[in-house]
Amino acid sequence: MIFNLSDTQSNDENAKREDRERVELILEGINVTASITNLARVGKKGDGTRPLRVTTETESQQRKIIQNSWKVKNLTNYENVAFAPDRTRQQREERKELVAQLRDRRANGEDDLVIRGNQIVKKSTTLNRAENEESNGNAHFRPRA
Repeated sequence: MIFNLSDTQSNDENAKREDRERVELILEGINVTASITNLARVGKKGDGTRPLRVTTETESQQRKIIQNSWKVKNLTNYENVAFAPDRTRQQREERKELVAQLRDRRANGEDDLVIRGNQIVKKSTTLNRAENEESNGNAHFRPRA
């Protein structure tokens, strides 16, 4: 699903073509190659900016789009566009509850939390690759003694 991508004022056929062109432009901008099989606006026309449901040829293409969606904030004219997986009504309700819990916990001082999957977890603190290899004894370059 793509959110905050403005509706075009064209007729239905031209609007679909323009939506496809804009989605392809965004995908190019975030360095993702995907075959779009279907595009459809969700909701009634005239209800503001309607979400755009994008269907790709494979699930791996969908995952790649979601993984790289953070890059869209760097694209001119598309800074406010957001991507999310298409969720069922139950999944949306569960997600809404998790977000509310996360907001409450952050308000109580727990700043190091994120939502991963269907859980609220602490942000992982990962070492950069060189530090990780050195701590495992696998460093390729070591200073001379």
